[in-house]
Amino acid sequence: MKLGLNEDGELDIIRDETGAIVQETSFRTAILTSLLWNRRADPEDELPYAYKGVSSSIDADRQGWVGDILDEQGRLVGSKLWLLDQELNINDTRLRAVEYVHQCLKWAIDDGHVKSVETETETELDRLNLSASIFMTNGDVLKLRVNYDTGAVYVI
Repeated sequence: MKLGLNEDGELDIIRDETGAIVQETSFRTAILTSLLWNRRADPEDELPYAYKGVSSSIDADRQGWVGDILDEQGRLVGSKLWLLDQELNINDTRLRAVEYVHQCLKWAIDDGHVKSVETETETELDRLNLSASIFMTNGDVLKLRVNYDTGAVYVI
């Protein structure tokens, strides 16, 4: 199944002109999934206010995909970019965003599908803008830009 970004910048199932689901023939869906799904927060990760439990860590929302427990290699799906929700626009936040992008795509580099990842950040008064260029080993380049006002991601 092929996933792609719709006109609203949200991850969606791609269908052909007949309405049939398009089969993926590249690693693009895996890359988008790695960037756009929420990876489970580690116990030491500080959760954004809206995700904290009322009384204890038991009811905290640490996100993540339940299928991660089945991966025999211990790889986790998704990124921790969601942890930056409500963070101050400071250099530490920018560095964490870059780290989270590289962390979530490490599997693709280790498996030989991605040659390198370049990230660019720019700060505005009330937000951090993030762009990523993913250089595939087959020569393709996937360029994405995150719009933090809407939560959308766009291919550029």
